[in-house]
Amino acid sequence: MKKINKKSVRLRQLAYEEVRSAILKGNLKPGDPLVEMDLSERLGVSRTPLREAMALLEHEGLIETIPYKGTFIASLDRKEVEDLYDLRMVLEIRALELAIGKIPYETLKHLEQEIELSDRQEDNWLPILTTGNKLHALIAHYSGNKTLENLIIMFTERIHQYFAVNKIVFDAEHLKQETKEHRNIVRALMEGDPQKAREIMKIHLDNSYQRTVKFF
Repeated sequence: MKKINKKSVRLRQLAYEEVRSAILKGNLKPGDPLVEMDLSERLGVSRTPLREAMALLEHEGLIETIPYKGTFIASLDRKEVEDLYDLRMVLEIRALELAIGKIPYETLKHLEQEIELSDRQEDNWLPILTTGNKLHALIAHYSGNKTLENLIIMFTERIHQYFAVNKIVFDAEHLKQETKEHRNIVRALMEGDPQKAREIMKIHLDNSYQRTVKFF
């Protein structure tokens, strides 16, 4: 984690974002202790904004305080990840239902081109994951439901945290199939067919779970 500029008036938010990023990237792992004095020195902020930031993180379930023991990075086990996939199935299909017909055609066309480009970079998995995340975030955003959007993003990030902590690396076939399904979702959205788009999204989310469950 990097030290925060003390001149910022957004110390709480910056401290929150810095610690949250370290957790989601797996730099801080489940069970790791969070010592207030240590964090305060590392981030270069006073304890008040840090405590406020940690309260937000605890509200999100990313950290937990155990009486008489301290504050720790919250556990993230197989059962929780499975539960998150179940929730994504419900939330993302609902987001798609709300977003269909609202996403500009040119935006979808541009994203389709990005997906096609990422598919050609077989030796680099990052563009494939990036375009996939962009698609899911786009649908969540155009649902018009901010609470729904925030939940989808939060649950997706938690799943990615599990991958990062456990150093999960997807094989080429896995990523190729993800790309194909993302392309199908975009095309269904471009066609404006709610039933088709819903079915394709359901298949994609179920397949995504089945492809990753072997890593649990």
